[in-house]
Amino acid sequence: MDRKRLMLIILFFLSVVVFGWLLYYFFFKPTPGELPGVNQNSNGVLPTPVNGNIPVIGNQNIRPGLPGVGQTIDLNTPTDVARGGLTKVIDYGETTVQNFISTGSGAHYYDKQAALFFKLDGSVTTPLSDKKFFNVDTVTWSQGLDRAILEYPDGSNIVYDFKTGKQVTLPKELTEFSFDSSGNQIAAKWFGKTSDENYLMVGSADGSNFRLIEPLGERAHNVEVAYSPNNQMIAMVRRPTDADTQAVLPIGTQGQNFSEFRVSGLKFESKWSPTGTSLLYNVSSAESGYTPELWLTVGDSETLGTSHLDLQLNTRADKCTFNSAGTSLYCAEPTSLPRGSGLYPELMQGIPDSFYRIDLRSGQKIPLAIPVGSQDGYAAQSVFLSSDESQLYFVDETTGRLHAIRLQ
Repeated sequence: MDRKRLMLIILFFLSVVVFGWLLYYFFFKPTPGELPGVNQNSNGVLPTPVNGNIPVIGNQNIRPGLPGVGQTIDLNTPTDVARGGLTKVIDYGETTVQNFISTGSGAHYYDKQAALFFKLDGSVTTPLSDKKFFNVDTVTWSQGLDRAILEYPDGSNIVYDFKTGKQVTLPKELTEFSFDSSGNQIAAKWFGKTSDENYLMVGSADGSNFRLIEPLGERAHNVEVAYSPNNQMIAMVRRPTDADTQAVLPIGTQGQNFSEFRVSGLKFESKWSPTGTSLLYNVSSAESGYTPELWLTVGDSETLGTSHLDLQLNTRADKCTFNSAGTSLYCAEPTSLPRGSGLYPELMQGIPDSFYRIDLRSGQKIPLAIPVGSQDGYAAQSVFLSSDESQLYFVDETTGRLHAIRLQ
């Protein structure tokens, strides 16, 4: 072999080695301090990559006081405390409960048969007032639960202060109310005689100083009224952008339009976390057979909607509740869902639920409970935590009765 040919072979071999090293360095080498496939999250907040998914752990429950790694849980034997399997249910009598709510200020509800509002303290119920309110249809509570807006079937509206006993009448044209965090301001929709007279409005809880914020026209049914915890936003306006996508526009208290964001699905419905740093929402898409899919987006008024996290639950936002710190989410998920139930929620009625907890610090979805005690199971109409977070309340939509699951 001549010397020139040998040199060419050596150069070819070296070029292959150098090319391979460069390929590894620029495309495959892990960055310092990062392991391949691991989602770094240094601030302890739920990771929110665009269209990301949370990890789902099995029936391994990491709640304090419950069995941990290496301990056996018999998921087929009902337990008194939620451990991820069959769980006994606490019954609060045969009273039909309406407009139940539980916050750090306690648990309140309306008893239509007694025409009274009650406060629940442990297993003891106490009337909030001796004043009777007959045939109330919808109740909107203030955050402190000291005021409520009562809507009646004939369209009448009143604001009642349970501390002072004062009552204020609001115009019949107003509906779909929301209190701000102080309980002194309210937002609502105004429905006039024609669609040109439909408006988003804000005013004082005493019925004064109402002003127009945004004309709604014929799109009023696509507007969701809800004060954000920081009082910067009062509504979400949704509009379809194509067959399976919606744009959501947050509206401010002065009528300002914040940054619009898009969601992959239809029938957008949302709920704020207590801290106002994240928005829980459900949508339905063709990919899921138009069943509800639960998502979370994190951010303030300017960054809301820039990232979305799939919570791996097929349920609606109104079947979920946050803890007071906004670090955990508790949800009731139907055990089966017919096609189209995200677009037509009535198709979900009566389907038994299982319960899950999502740790918003680690991003884990944890099986919580399969409630037992009813032959047909339990379908949660709404879900709330007790003020000490020891119980998870839910109202069964079939019977209207109040139940709870022990968490500790």
